[in-house]
Amino acid sequence: MERKEAELRAFKAQPVPIGVYKPFAPVVSPVRLIVNEQPFGQCSQSRAEERAKYQEALKNKEDQMVAENAKKNARQGGIHTPRGSFKAKPLPDSVFQKPSGQIQNSMKVTTQEPFNLRSEALHSEYNKQKSKEMSDMERKEAELRAFKAQPVPIGVYKPFAPVVSPVRLIVNEQPFGQCSQSRAEERAKYQEALKNKEDQMVAENAKKNARQGGIHTPRGSFKAKPLPDSVFQKPSGQIQNSMKVTTQE
Repeated sequence: MERKEAELRAFKAQPVPIGVYKPFAPVVSPVRLIVNEQPFGQCSQSRAEERAKYQEALKNKEDQMVAENAKKNARQGGIHTPRGSFKAKPLPDSVFQKPSGQIQNSMKVTTQEPFNLRSEALHSEYNKQKSKEMSDMERKEAELRAFKAQPVPIGVYKPFAPVVSPVRLIVNEQPFGQCSQSRAEERAKYQEALKNKEDQMVAENAKKNARQGGIHTPRGSFKAKPLPDSVFQKPSGQIQNSMKVTTQE
């Protein structure tokens, strides 16, 4: 056990052989790449230049579309107004002058009438329906409170009538006895029957042994014989040692 523990404590892991895995070796290109150096430029500058080019192209496209529309209107005989050259005309002075003469009033005088909302009619109808439901509920509760159960008619069930026997039964009175007394009597009878059966079996065995010429010992009459006194006395004379040396050093 101690040797195994010493071997376990002295255990050392063996190195992994070289053929199991390959060490990392960077790939070296045999050709040297030539890199063209360029000046540093921020992305914001390139985006601003692209935006300026886009705005210029859009303006050229709009001018081209205006020129095409003008040619189209000239061919159709219409008048073309250049973009941004439209001017609104002023209103005439007659618009701001007061009308001459008396203005006839054709409006009729309205008579005042009481103003009623539609919700008022709905509310009054709801109150009427609610009061009707409450009156019906009160009437039903009054009927329930005034209810009285009616007696059951006689013909529905027959009243109880005890059955009277015309003959008088004679009852034989017996003495009172507890269950423990009856069980004790049954136990005594059982013990007596068991004893009789054992005596009968002993008699049969005795007859059987007598016929076979054997000796029969009645049950319970056997007695063990005592040991002789020589068993307990010490032996006379000297005891010889018969043991011999069987092994040699």
